[in-house]
Amino acid sequence: MRLKCDMCEAIIDTEVIRPDGTPAGATLCMSDGSRITACSDCIQRVGEDPEYLNEFLEKRENADNEIVASINTKERADYEVGILHEAIQKYGVDSQVDMAIEEMSELTKALLKHRRAISNPKSDILELNSIISNIHEEMADVQIMLDQLYIIFGTPIKQRFQKIDRLKERLDGKKNDTNDSK
Repeated sequence: MRLKCDMCEAIIDTEVIRPDGTPAGATLCMSDGSRITACSDCIQRVGEDPEYLNEFLEKRENADNEIVASINTKERADYEVGILHEAIQKYGVDSQVDMAIEEMSELTKALLKHRRAISNPKSDILELNSIISNIHEEMADVQIMLDQLYIIFGTPIKQRFQKIDRLKERLDGKKNDTNDSK
């Protein structure tokens, strides 16, 4: 598998082992839960100069903040809703419902693949990182299709409130009941 180093953007071939026996790259798990895919050179540099990692994290946070600050949420929402309506008009309700089912199935498969990978001692962190990236892709696809289902069938506000209230009651009354988590 080939991945890109988040820090220097070098291509990492996960099948390659360096002459010193170390892997060509790894995924660094940060304290905030985020992950960074890094080549062995960047990992070595962080070991020698921890400030290198801090500088990278600061640049990444600033870039993320710039993206968020540049988005006009009202304009973006209007833009997205227009595209969703256009897709329903072009492909038809039945086709979009079928696509929603297909996308939910793909997310289900990605989640099961993650479950298998984390229970497999032979799975490496780069493989897990790739699987999580795929889960993010599938989540976005499902959310887009779910938004179209809201347009087609209406938004289940009353039912959502009822389900959330019921979940809260279960959390308050049966904290150890994992079977009724929704």
